[in-house]
Amino acid sequence: MKKNIIICTLLFVLDRLSKWYAITHLGNIVAINSFCSLELVYNRGISWGMLQFDEPLLYFWLSCAIAALLAVFIWHTITHYEKGVTGIFEFMVITGALSNVIDRAWYHGVVDFIALRCESYSFPVFNLADVYVVLGIAGMLAFSRKRT
Repeated sequence: MKKNIIICTLLFVLDRLSKWYAITHLGNIVAINSFCSLELVYNRGISWGMLQFDEPLLYFWLSCAIAALLAVFIWHTITHYEKGVTGIFEFMVITGALSNVIDRAWYHGVVDFIALRCESYSFPVFNLADVYVVLGIAGMLAFSRKRT
């Protein structure tokens, strides 16, 4: 478990630093190449910008629901860790989700800044914490049969 905590602490710091950089340095769109650019946006919804709420009360309740789900997942992870089932993937989900919950409290929106485009298709803007959550869930799914 120590190794997982060290890895996820480093991932958490990397995400927080990248968001700090985005907030302090991305006034305009910074094109990296024709496929990728850096664009600062604040996501007040859920994944991929769905359920965007401008109404503060609705945003507050959505954020509370997300924080509650994270608390349940942390409890689930601790329970499974005690049984020897938990691995790095669960910790990655917690790391990413926790960083995004912090954004919701501090910035009133998740700080997203990585934009990918291919011809006329634009993928929703995201951040490193989102990558951790997606990779963590994919890893949990991939290894779930092995654990049961």
